[in-house]
Amino acid sequence: MESLSKLKNKIDVDKILEKGNLAKNMVRNLVMNYSETEAKVIDATNNEAWGPSSTVIFFFFFDFLFFFFFFFFFQNKSYT
Repeated sequence: MESLSKLKNKIDVDKILEKGNLAKNMVRNLVMNYSETEAKVIDATNNEAWGPSSTVIFFFFFDFLFFFFFFFFFQNKSYT
């Protein structure tokens, strides 16, 4: 059982899924006889998730507010 866990750690599932998705798209383009331009348009207008997740955006916004708060409210204000 120990060797299976080591093997599982070495396998990168994301890369396998990405290559499978690329192969699926290539087969679809060949079967449907899409031109190169049509294939690029279909790939550009698909519904796959992209960009940062909402969690990443939330933490970025939280960090910005934290910086803003401390920079403007806790700086040494010596107006002479």
